[in-house]
Amino acid sequence: MFDDPSSPFDDDRRVPVIPPGILAKTTKAQHEEEFASFDHRELAKMGNKTLAAWQSQFDKDEPMWRLAEHEWQMRSGRFTRRMAILAFIISFLSLVLSGLSYWHPHHEATSTHSTPLKPQP
Repeated sequence: MFDDPSSPFDDDRRVPVIPPGILAKTTKAQHEEEFASFDHRELAKMGNKTLAAWQSQFDKDEPMWRLAEHEWQMRSGRFTRRMAILAFIISFLSLVLSGLSYWHPHHEATSTHSTPLKPQP
């Protein structure tokens, strides 16, 4: 019954068989239409998981995939910049605190290097 080679259906599931080339062209055409009306600022509003799921819908040679990749680079750059600023602030604060501890009056009283040697009788 299902052995007819001219049948457009898959043998067991009765699902229409779509040649891969036609499906790819249809999908690519849909993506091109979406790209024409897509607002790239929507990517910035997406969370990491949502952006990853959205990007996985596209091939690497499509503009939407490239926009998502650019968004990942932007997020990575922002994170790196924030870490550099944080490292600078921590370094500056440690310098200020060490300077304050050096000139603090308590430092003079407890330091062994600041007391002059007493002459021996």
